[in-house]
Amino acid sequence: MVRMSAQQTMATTAVKFAVAAICVTGLVFLRKRKLQRLHARIIYHRDKDLGSRFGMDVGGTLGKLVYFEREGDADATNPDAPDLGDVHSYLVDTEYYGKSVERDSRMMLNVPGGGRIHFLRFETNKVEYVVEFVLHRCFHRDIRTMACTGGGAFKFSKLFEDHLGISLQKCDELDCLIRGMVFVMRHVADECYTFKELYPFLLVNIGSGVSILKVTSETEYHRVSGTSLGGGTFLGLCKLLSKYKSFDEALEGSMQGNSQSVDMTKKNVKNAAAKPNKAKVEYRHKLNSAKKFTKVGNATTEVRRGCNGFKRRGDASVTGFINRNIEELMAARVLQTGSSLALKDIRSVAKERLKEVNKNARTKKRSRVEEKLAEVEKAIKEAEMGPN
Repeated sequence: MVRMSAQQTMATTAVKFAVAAICVTGLVFLRKRKLQRLHARIIYHRDKDLGSRFGMDVGGTLGKLVYFEREGDADATNPDAPDLGDVHSYLVDTEYYGKSVERDSRMMLNVPGGGRIHFLRFETNKVEYVVEFVLHRCFHRDIRTMACTGGGAFKFSKLFEDHLGISLQKCDELDCLIRGMVFVMRHVADECYTFKELYPFLLVNIGSGVSILKVTSETEYHRVSGTSLGGGTFLGLCKLLSKYKSFDEALEGSMQGNSQSVDMTKKNVKNAAAKPNKAKVEYRHKLNSAKKFTKVGNATTEVRRGCNGFKRRGDASVTGFINRNIEELMAARVLQTGSSLALKDIRSVAKERLKEVNKNARTKKRSRVEEKLAEVEKAIKEAEMGPN
């Protein structure tokens, strides 16, 4: 009788578990059907399209999204302001959206004529999470079309269409880039330097790779050079040489690190007791970026050291050699295209701009600005001494 009672108890428990599982499955199914109906109602019964307020670029490494906030959007008493509802308040009042998207409040632009432009970014490999986040919060309910540039406009077009009902309007990346740059140069105040004659100018576009364009008008341009060393190189090497796995973490680490700990300089190959004449050679002139990763032992061991103790220093070195590569390439193309603007002129203006920023900087940021100012002054001295 005892054995039968135990079997009955087990059977009763199994029945209860099965009933509970069926109920949960039914609730999940009903909620899914409800969301599908809501999604269909959003897609097929949109009475307005606010997609013109947004623009997106999806590259090989990062995705960038801009949102234009008109004056009066936050004013509920303004009958002419489009009703963005909680979408507007959420975008403006928040800097982090889930774990995938971040708004950079420092890059916000005040637009002449009334309004602000907000900048958001996300890693391209997380675009599915971004779509899921937008779908969950129904932020797509008033968007039918959205302008998009980059390879992602083609790669993720079906994803946006199927899940959000948003048609990505594919735009030429370079055309949009130049029009946007001209807009910023004409309307954004407090630039480092300005010219009365805007054209021609060289535009250095740093993405996963780098392209250098000579722009002669808002619609006329051609590519003069470029390099494969860019943001993709930076993020890839940082993931190999450090524990940082995201672009923001790697960028922050590069600002805190010291590249001299892993870079090979002339000091390392000359007798430290007999310093060379500084008039002839800069004692700390860089010979090889991240060379010390292979100074002793085998290469694998040193790279592993970089993944641990040297993680910030390695990131700083990676940032340094990519920046120098782009800087020297840009200077060469400036001379090639016949401009009288030399690299030392650009650095001199940057020096004066940093001094102005330092006056108004917060205490926490002042030391970082002073470090950048020292680097610029050192670069100017190196340029004045010229090659050996």
